[in-house]
Amino acid sequence: MRLPTEAVLQAMALSSRGLDAVNPGTTNSLAHHITAIPNFNVTQFRAAAVIDSNRAFINFNVVYDKHLPAIYCSHFGDNFADGLTNVEKVICGRSENSPPTDHDIWFSLTSLPSKAQPDAEPGSFGLRIVRQIDELTFDQAMHTIKEADVPWVGPDDMRHQVYEGPQNFTAPAARIKRGN
Repeated sequence: MRLPTEAVLQAMALSSRGLDAVNPGTTNSLAHHITAIPNFNVTQFRAAAVIDSNRAFINFNVVYDKHLPAIYCSHFGDNFADGLTNVEKVICGRSENSPPTDHDIWFSLTSLPSKAQPDAEPGSFGLRIVRQIDELTFDQAMHTIKEADVPWVGPDDMRHQVYEGPQNFTAPAARIKRGN
């Protein structure tokens, strides 16, 4: 399988940062091996700031293996700008009090452009979905949410940001393994 150029570049740009996020305190001095894997399928994607509440939500289902059921990902957090904001690592499909598993799925949302994607369209967002396999290996899927897909809607005093892009999409994915 040939990995799309965009996915390779995103995986390379985020792999060092991703390893730190997955394993805080580790060093990234070892080489990274990046290989193609099937795209992750995202369904029922929704995101919006909630009017007059200082809150925003993101929720979706993700399938990383067509033979397994979808995993539900959701975040409802603080937001003081009536728009979508950065969301750090959010574990999907289990409560935060549950013990971690070898195959946890997590996601983050990052305002673009960013250090990892400096050429991205201003006002867009990067959705990153990660499946941690072991200490050195993870699968990573990336999807860019275009600025046009997250417009500001409503009258002046009720203005807020809402995702209006496709609810279902595929996200190019790669397996990243640290080591020789």
